[in-house]
Amino acid sequence: MITRPIYVLTKLFFLQLYPAYLSYKSIKHNQQQQQQQQYSPLIIYWMVVSLYLAIEYITDIFLFWFPFYYEIKLVIVLWLLPQTNGTEVFYKQYIDPFLSSHEALIDQTLIDIQAKVKSRVSLYWQNMVQFLRTFISDSFFKVNPSLPMFCL
Repeated sequence: MITRPIYVLTKLFFLQLYPAYLSYKSIKHNQQQQQQQQYSPLIIYWMVVSLYLAIEYITDIFLFWFPFYYEIKLVIVLWLLPQTNGTEVFYKQYIDPFLSSHEALIDQTLIDIQAKVKSRVSLYWQNMVQFLRTFISDSFFKVNPSLPMFCL
């Protein structure tokens, strides 16, 4: 059952947190002012909802027994709807200040992780190729002494 937590963490990171961070980078470093004003509310909504879903994964494991837990979640979801402007309030008060102060560290960590993953995948690829070469070589080109030799 170790694959479930690995799956949940991988899905959480690659499908929610990492794209949300890239959305933040898009908002902050967008050069065209008109596009930024047009798409900024949608990107902010996407970021806040992704963060909410990421937190929900974790809290559901530990707090499902808490009284009125689902009612509290319902109020939060209603507050996060685009009509209530809750996502922009949450973004401006919490997410933007936090990410602005930690942006360099997050960027460097992502670069380090990417480099480690590339080197690890390269190493596994090389090992797999070497294994296949050995396997093919041993399977097709080695003579087995226990088998009779046929002369042509």
